Amino acid sequence: MYIIGILVIAIGFIPLILAKFIFQVLRGTQLSIPLSIYMVLMFSWQMDIGILYFYELLPKNVIMWVFKLFRFAVLYFFPVMIYISYKMYNDVILRDNHNKLLSMIVSKKMFWITFIVSTFLYILNWTPYGISDMHYVELIYKKDLFYLYPISSPTQAYFFITEVLLSIIVSISSFMSISKVQSRTIKRFMAAFFVYSTVLILCGTVNLIPNLGSLVTSIFVIIFSIGLMLSFFRLHLEQNEQFRVLMEREKKMDYIGSLSSSLIHEIRNPLHIIKNFSIVLEKNEKLSENGVEYLKYINSATKQLENIVGNFTDYMKNKKPELEKVDLNEIIDHAIYLTNENTKENRVNVIFEKKYEKLKILANPISFTQVLVNIIKNCAESIPEERQQRLISIDTMYSKGLVYIHIKDTGKGIPQEEWDKIFNPFVSDKEKGMGIGLAFSRKIMYEHSGDLKVLNSTPEGTEFQITIPQHNVW
Repeated sequence: MYIIGILVIAIGFIPLILAKFIFQVLRGTQLSIPLSIYMVLMFSWQMDIGILYFYELLPKNVIMWVFKLFRFAVLYFFPVMIYISYKMYNDVILRDNHNKLLSMIVSKKMFWITFIVSTFLYILNWTPYGISDMHYVELIYKKDLFYLYPISSPTQAYFFITEVLLSIIVSISSFMSISKVQSRTIKRFMAAFFVYSTVLILCGTVNLIPNLGSLVTSIFVIIFSIGLMLSFFRLHLEQNEQFRVLMEREKKMDYIGSLSSSLIHEIRNPLHIIKNFSIVLEKNEKLSENGVEYLKYINSATKQLENIVGNFTDYMKNKKPELEKVDLNEIIDHAIYLTNENTKENRVNVIFEKKYEKLKILANPISFTQVLVNIIKNCAESIPEERQQRLISIDTMYSKGLVYIHIKDTGKGIPQEEWDKIFNPFVSDKEKGMGIGLAFSRKIMYEHSGDLKVLNSTPEGTEFQITIPQHNVW
C-alpha cells in the first residue's frame, strides 16, 4: 500500500514545481507570493493524505503525528484563497458604484476570521477534540487494499465544513470580481485559477467518504495542476508578446527622439517671432476688449510652447523631469484654460468636479499639464459632429497613496483591441494627426512613476485614467 502513498506524494510535486514558475513569472506583483503559497499548501496536502498509506512501514502513532503535522495544509487553504481574492479585488481602483456585498465578503476582515479559525482548528487538531484515532478502512474499488482513516471530533468537523462552505462563497464572489482587473492576461489566468480551485475544494470533500480513499482527490489535483499549468503557459506567452511589443514601441520612441530634435530647431524661429510681435501688440492701446483677451491666449500658449520646447530639449539631453509639489486642481484648471479655444471650436463643454479643496502631487507642472492638454484635445476631437451631448467630465480621487484622474468624453469610443495601440507612436485616426501625443503622454506619466490608460470605452464615450503618486504633505 505504501506504493500508493508514494504515488500520492509524487503527484504533490506537480503544484510544487508550478509554484516556482508562478513566483518567477509574477515576481513583483501582489499575487506572486500568495499564489505560490497556495501551491505549496497543495503539495503539503498530498503529503498529508499520502502518509495514510504507509502503515506497513511506519507505526500507527508516527503516521498520526505526521498527519497532524501536515494538517495545516488543508486548514490554511481557505484563508490563503480569501487573501488572493482580497488582493485581486482591492488592489484595483474601486469606483463609487462598487459592490458593497462583494467588498464585505472579499475583505481583510474575512481573511483574519478564517485565519484565526484555521489556527484554532490546527491547535485543536493536537488535542483529544481533534484527531482522536485512526482505523483501517478497505477501499471500495479494490478489495484487500486498506489505508488509515483519521477520526475527527464532531466539533472539528463542524468548523471544517463551515470553512469549506465559506471558501466556496468567497471563490464564487472572487470570480465575479475578476471583471475589475484591468490586465486581460491576468484576468484570464485568475478566472481559470478560481474555477479550478472551486472544483478542487468541492472534490476534496470526497475525502470525507472513508471507503473512496484519497486517490480520487489526487486525480483532481492532477487535473487542477494541468489546467492551471496550461493557463500559466498562456499567461507567460502573452507576457512575452507584450514585452516584444514594448520593445517595438521603444524603437519608435527612439525615432521620435531624433525627429523631435529637428522639429524643435524649426519651431524656435517662428516661436520667437510670435513672442516678439505679441510684446509689440501689448503696447498697442487701440486693441479692443476681445483683442486683449485673445492676446492673453496667445501669450499663454506661447509660454506653454516655450516650456514644451525647453522640456523636449532637456529630454534629448537625458535629463529627468524636475518634480515639485503642486496643486492638482490648479494644474487641471490651467489645462482646461489652454484648451479653451479647441473645446469651443468643437462645441464641447468641459466640467471639472473638484471633490477636494487641495490635492497635492509631485509632478513637473509643464509636462503634466501637457499630458492633460493632449487628452482633453483628443477627447474633444473624438466627439462626432452629429452627437447631441458634447461633454468632457473630469474628476479626481485618491486611494492608498495614489491619485486617480478620470477624463470621460461622449465621443465615438475606441474598440477594446485598440486600447493599448493608441499609445503607440504614429497611431492616429486623425487626418492631420501624427499620433505622438498620447505616446509622449504615457511616457511622461511613466517618468512620474504613474500611468495613463483607457479605463473604459463604448460607442457612447471613452474614459481615460491617469495615475500619479500623491504627495504625503497637504
